[in-house]
Amino acid sequence: MRFLLVLVFVFVFFLQNAFSQISKNDLKPYVEVGMGPATGISRYVYSKFIDPRIGITYQLYEKLGLNADMGYVYFFRKSNKRGVSFLPLSAGIDYMMVSKFFLGMQIGGAFILDGSGEIYFLAEPGIGWKFNKHHIVRLSYYGFVTNSVAIGGINFAYRFIF
Repeated sequence: MRFLLVLVFVFVFFLQNAFSQISKNDLKPYVEVGMGPATGISRYVYSKFIDPRIGITYQLYEKLGLNADMGYVYFFRKSNKRGVSFLPLSAGIDYMMVSKFFLGMQIGGAFILDGSGEIYFLAEPGIGWKFNKHHIVRLSYYGFVTNSVAIGGINFAYRFIF
């Protein structure tokens, strides 16, 4: 658990220092809440998941934005047993195809919170619609992969940019 706390601290410290050269007006924090059904082989064990996140976004070019976030993901089991929790740390890009529609890709690592210390690879390709500079909705596939297990789901998310 100490390793996890140190890693979160290093992640936040890195983001603060990496973006210290950027104008504060260009760097925007956001909160995001997602949920959706489990898919693939994981749908036989898990029914759905929730995904709250916090992060920062930076508009690098007119059509290209960079993101970094961390959150909490909980997959609910179909039976009344305890589900599985992850702490994902990811970075990605959003490419605006037209004025409001974008393609995105997030990659990173997810730490399982069951005490085993396993780290899952995280990939999240998706699409989104930007209503204005504060409101975004996204549809993505959320996939967690390790040596022996793959867990995934379709993520319907709302993002508010401050």
